[in-house]
Amino acid sequence: MVDQIDKAKIIADALGRFAITLNADLESDDPRMHRLNTIYEGTLAQAFNFTTWNFLKATVRCTLIDKQANGIEEHKPWPNGYSHAHAIPGNKMGSIRKILSSEHPNANIRDFEIEGERLFSHCKDVWIAARFAKEPELWPAAWREAFTVLLAGRFSVPETHDTELEDKFLTEALGTPRERAMPGGMFGRLLAQDLAENPPDSPLRSGDPLLDARAGGYGGRRSRPWYGGY
Repeated sequence: MVDQIDKAKIIADALGRFAITLNADLESDDPRMHRLNTIYEGTLAQAFNFTTWNFLKATVRCTLIDKQANGIEEHKPWPNGYSHAHAIPGNKMGSIRKILSSEHPNANIRDFEIEGERLFSHCKDVWIAARFAKEPELWPAAWREAFTVLLAGRFSVPETHDTELEDKFLTEALGTPRERAMPGGMFGRLLAQDLAENPPDSPLRSGDPLLDARAGGYGGRRSRPWYGGY
């Protein structure tokens, strides 16, 4: 039977790198479990934000928000004047790259407003292209391994008070102290692979799709000289 790949397994595997076991439920009130959870979440946020990571990118359909449930008659607009409101998925990370009226990549919505976790527009169907947090079972194997090593480094001092062990794992995951801001190490190699798969300067790309949409459609004002662009 294949072990479930989840948060608990990732933490247990990281602790296992220096022969320590996870001997309690992560959801318990034990102070150690709280500490491990806090370190895990902080380290995951750091790793997710090293770059935009292609495996986190997706185009998803947003859920239409019921007007009547919010005290608005169906035929009337929302208070800000827009016809429809959609819920932005809670696992979205960072900024939205595209807002679309269909799954077609060029079907940009030009007139919209974002208020909190709601996206308002005059389109009944809305998709957004963005980065979305994913559970460990959906991480690429090489990325999961690099994260586990990084997490072992973050756990080392709180669990063993061994700074040499911490440096060993951090060097493996992120490179030498001088390289770590970039980073280097395992994550540096993953960054290079990620960039090679989806280079930002590809001739198939234009400017920022979301800004282009608001400025006049895909390939809009940002991609043309200012003169004649109005």
